Amino acid sequence: MSFSSAAKAEVSKKLSQNSCCVKAAAAAFLKFAGSIYELDGTFSFKTSFENAQTARSFFLLMKNGFSKHCEVSIKKNSKLQKNYVYTIFLPPSNDNLRILKDLHFVRKGAKEYHLSFSLKEELVKKKCCRKAFLQATFLSCGSITNPEKMYHLEFDVKTKDDAEFLQKVLKSFEFEAKIVERKSHYVVYLKEGEQIVDFLNIIGAHSSLLELENIRIVKELRNNVNRLVNCETANLEKTINASMRHIENIEFIERTIGIDSLPQNLQEIARLRIKYKDASLKELGKMLKKPLGKSGVNHRLRKIDKIAEELRKGGRVYAKPSHED
Repeated sequence: MSFSSAAKAEVSKKLSQNSCCVKAAAAAFLKFAGSIYELDGTFSFKTSFENAQTARSFFLLMKNGFSKHCEVSIKKNSKLQKNYVYTIFLPPSNDNLRILKDLHFVRKGAKEYHLSFSLKEELVKKKCCRKAFLQATFLSCGSITNPEKMYHLEFDVKTKDDAEFLQKVLKSFEFEAKIVERKSHYVVYLKEGEQIVDFLNIIGAHSSLLELENIRIVKELRNNVNRLVNCETANLEKTINASMRHIENIEFIERTIGIDSLPQNLQEIARLRIKYKDASLKELGKMLKKPLGKSGVNHRLRKIDKIAEELRKGGRVYAKPSHED
C-alpha cells in the first residue's frame, strides 16, 4: 500500500460525526468526487472512488448523517485493470432536495429549485467543519507523493473557483498552498515537509504523520552526514594540495640554491616537510626544536613558497642570514 493510500485508509475511519461537520464533508465528497443529476425536478447523486475505505466512509456518511441508503457498484478501472472503482449512487428522490438545501447546492427560483453546484462559506464557518471539509477533500481528490522521494501534497480540482475556495480553507490553518493549472484542471499543493506533517495532524492521520516524521529525520541525518563528509573531503583535498605544493617548492629550492641557503628556521621546517610528507601542520609544529602551532608552521611554509616563486621569476639568490625571524 502506498503512503497516500495508507493515509486515506486512516483518515476514512476518523471522519467527524457532528451534524455540521457531516454537511461540510458531504459537500466536499460530492464536489470533488461526485456528480449531481436532475430529472423532472428530482435529484440523484453519484460518487466514484478508487479507495475502498473512502467509498465505505462516504456510504456510512450518507447512511448515518442523512438517513440515506445508497447503491454500491464495483468495477475494474478502465485505465488500470488491476484497480477497482467503487461507485456510490443515491437514486432519484424528492427527499434528496433536502440534502442539497443543507449543502447549499441549490437556489430557489420563481417556481422551483435550481442546481447551484458551488461551495459556500456557510459550510466551513466553524473550525471543526473546516477540518471535516479537508478530511473529505483529501479522501476525494488528494494525494501525497512517497516522502522517501520528495515532499509533495496535492489536490486535483476541476475549476479555479474550487481551487481558490480550498486554498482559502487551507489558509485558515496557516498553510501557504499554491495553485497551478494543469491541462483542464487546477492543482492546489503543498511542498514543505513540515506543512504536510501539520496537515496530516489536522485531518487525524497520526500514524502516517509519525511515519513521515521518521522519514524526515532519517533524510535529515543522511543529508547532514553527506555535508560533513563533503566538507571533510574538501578540507582533506585542500590540505593535500597545499602539502604537495610545499614539497614541490622545497625540492625546487634544493635543486637551485639548496636548502642550506635558507634561514635556519626555514631550513628546519623544510627538511621536516620533506621527511614527513603525510604529517599535518600541527604534527610538524610539534617536531620543531622550538615547537610551533599550526599558524606558525603555515607562516614559515608560506615564506618558502614565496622564495620559490621569486626564484622561478629569476629573482635574487637568497643568502642565509645570521638570525631567525
